[in-house]
Amino acid sequence: MDFKAALEQGHSKEIAIQIAHSLIAEPEQLEAYLTFLSKEPIIAQRASWPLATITDEAQELLEPFQKELLDAAERNLHPAVSRNILRYFQFAPIRDESVQEKLLDVAFRQMESPTIPVAIRVFAMQAIEQNTKTVPELRQALADSIALRIEEEKPGFKSRGKKILKALEKEHIFPSV
Repeated sequence: MDFKAALEQGHSKEIAIQIAHSLIAEPEQLEAYLTFLSKEPIIAQRASWPLATITDEAQELLEPFQKELLDAAERNLHPAVSRNILRYFQFAPIRDESVQEKLLDVAFRQMESPTIPVAIRVFAMQAIEQNTKTVPELRQALADSIALRIEEEKPGFKSRGKKILKALEKEHIFPSV
């Protein structure tokens, strides 16, 4: 498949699914495809949408590219890029400690920024919760961060934040603010 031509063709669910299924069928193309996440904002936006389908159907294919995905999320050329990448990281196992550290850095910064769209912040929050299960200090930081902002937040953030706080309370982790 000519990914560049497909991405330039337009922004539709049909194109995104075609691209995703092509990448699932030919995963050796993923490395080259992911460079589109660093192109101009419109192409990066369109290139990120197939990641949702890959996350749902074959997330293991993205594991070798976790660092590259985080680099793209950090560049934040378009909100869709960060949203689709953090959506992946809320489910993905991370085996590389440096990738996990970078994810937590990126996710905490995005979750705490009031200028970042709420969907990205919610995925970031969930990615942090998922990837700090063995680090009580970071789980405490997550609880504190959520508690600091939950009252002024939008409904999506409040809903996920309350669920995460409830789960943390079961582990005897309570906000200290």
